[in-house]
Amino acid sequence: MVACANIINLMEKEIKISVVIPNYNGSDLLEKNLPSVLKIFPKDEIIVVDDASKDESVALLRNNFPQINLIALKSNCGFANAVNAGIKISTSDIIVLINTDVRLDSDIRNSIVKSFASQSDLFAISFGERSHEGGKIVIRGRGTIRFNRGLIAHKKAESTRGSSLWASGGSAAFDRQKLASLGLFDQIYSPFYWEDVDLGWRAWKAGYKIIFDPSIQIDHYHRQGSIKKSFSDFQIRRITFRNQLIFFWENISDVRFWLTHLIWLPLLILLALKDSNLALPMGFVSALIKIPQIVLKRMRSKIHFKLADREVLKKFEEVS
Repeated sequence: MVACANIINLMEKEIKISVVIPNYNGSDLLEKNLPSVLKIFPKDEIIVVDDASKDESVALLRNNFPQINLIALKSNCGFANAVNAGIKISTSDIIVLINTDVRLDSDIRNSIVKSFASQSDLFAISFGERSHEGGKIVIRGRGTIRFNRGLIAHKKAESTRGSSLWASGGSAAFDRQKLASLGLFDQIYSPFYWEDVDLGWRAWKAGYKIIFDPSIQIDHYHRQGSIKKSFSDFQIRRITFRNQLIFFWENISDVRFWLTHLIWLPLLILLALKDSNLALPMGFVSALIKIPQIVLKRMRSKIHFKLADREVLKKFEEVS
């Protein structure tokens, strides 16, 4: 036991962290929240990827935070592209992803390092998000998944320590080597949503695990984020349904799931049209356009999969 403890202590000392922060028009949030990141990770690599912001973000970072490794992208391509750009230049064992609307007020570094040092099959840790919503605080960060009406649907799970289908892209830590082996975040989901669920699904199918640790807490001021400031509700619903379809078409292999999907999909679209909900049919058309990319992704991902679809779903049957 003493020898084992000594090995873990040695591993903890050697593990390095790179913090990757994607940003789009978030100069106000960077000014407010970046100091908390620097305080918690004073000796670690901090990378901010600016996704072609139109505000003063780049100037703010260059003038006020010279210790930051800044990547200024020339065109706006969305969350997955920005995060991947930061991960690719990172040099550490662990990648911590933090959104600009996240504030840290406690030392989470030691807990992150200990978890990875003691669990060789750990792919990611999803943090306990104190999500500030309409004057209330809701604890988020743990997710589960179900097969329902011909689609894979995800939802918030009980905020207790345990398995999580995915690690939130805005407040989580990842094993860099395992992340790279799976090809990072899939940019087909750009500009936002489902990319972290997709990555989590692929990690579980590859035989890795993801945990939700409520003791690693951050504050997430979700309403202040760039998505809700830059996109209408209709656009968000269209993109969300498009990405839900892309997820299914890219990742699901079970024949019975596919048969159910093909029965339900036209019904869902017809019901949406009946209710004058054009977001669903337009999302469907947007997904169809990406069929060539989807087929290529299925071929590439298949080589990493060790578990069947039903085996992964079974792991989350009792996660409510």
